[in-house]
Amino acid sequence: MKQRIVFGLAAAFALLALVFWGNLLMMTFVVVSFAVFAYIEFDRLFFASSSKLRHLRMSFLVTLTILALIQNQMAGWIAVWLSFIFLCSWMVFQSNRSGEFAIDTKELALEFLGLVYVVGLFGFLIPIWSLGLGRYYLMLLFMMVFLGDTGAYFVGIRIGKHRLATKLSPKKSIEGAIAAVLFTTGGGMLYAYYFIPSPPEHQLIFKLMLFGPVLSLLAQLGDLFESMFKRSVSQKDSGHFLPGHGGLLDRIDGLAFAAPVYYLFLLFFAERVT
Repeated sequence: MKQRIVFGLAAAFALLALVFWGNLLMMTFVVVSFAVFAYIEFDRLFFASSSKLRHLRMSFLVTLTILALIQNQMAGWIAVWLSFIFLCSWMVFQSNRSGEFAIDTKELALEFLGLVYVVGLFGFLIPIWSLGLGRYYLMLLFMMVFLGDTGAYFVGIRIGKHRLATKLSPKKSIEGAIAAVLFTTGGGMLYAYYFIPSPPEHQLIFKLMLFGPVLSLLAQLGDLFESMFKRSVSQKDSGHFLPGHGGLLDRIDGLAFAAPVYYLFLLFFAERVT
């Protein structure tokens, strides 16, 4: 537990420094690097044998898609579809050579799932950061997701009695899920009130009161989705990338569904973010 807390605090300070004092080049390098690590972690969960060629191929596609999303949403979608066409073409030639049609089709499905999943986790972070008040809004996203996760963990330990998803994640409770919604929403509203330097902050607080539960539920769904991954291959953790915390995917799984929807929330409902 001590190692978990110490590493968590150090990571939080590093994240704070990067978001508020980093430049676009630094942000891009860090986000793309972590995205590549996350895909390799995903790859190792599902593939019995490691393949440097597969890692290189998918790292390139992950990087390309995230860089395209930094430009604009249309470029990102084009990159996703071009990646899909590339992977399909690759597997067509591979299956024609090997004759292992079922195995190659499964590999194609897993690679494309890994690409979309990792892009969901990381691809919208820099677009959020690049908005007018993006540094504050990106920290708001991290804080809301991680506060919800923390609230669910501690409340679930203390008073959790009714199981939320017994087969996917036996320790999660309904009480913890409710606490996550309250911590996410309340923490987000307090952060917006005290830290976001914008005249229409009170309008944002009201909108966060409505959107906070949605974000929390999406983050919890992302957590359960990653649990499904691990259960499907009988693994407790996605990896050992973070000391005391398990794998990288174990710590950021809530962003997979929350980050893209949060970005849309900022674009269409939050005030003065462009």
